[in-house]
Amino acid sequence: MDNMIGLAASAAGGGVFGLLGTAIGRVAGFFERRQSQSHEAARWAHELNRIELEHTATLAQTEAEIDLRTTDGRWRGLEASMQAEAGIAAS
Repeated sequence: MDNMIGLAASAAGGGVFGLLGTAIGRVAGFFERRQSQSHEAARWAHELNRIELEHTATLAQTEAEIDLRTTDGRWRGLEASMQAEAGIAAS
């Protein structure tokens, strides 16, 4: 009879520990998923920030190129104007 009680207690204990282990595993899985989602959100926020910085840098570069071409065009216009004036004065 002692063997039967020991066997029943062992089976009940195994079931309880199995249930407890499953519950702990699910709770741990929940926290792992939450941490993973938090990591993904931070990664995407970083990626968005990087893209915005690249866009700002590209915009600044484009504006600088426009300013450079505008200034170059003005100097060429002034040079052509002075050559034309020199040609008129020589005539």
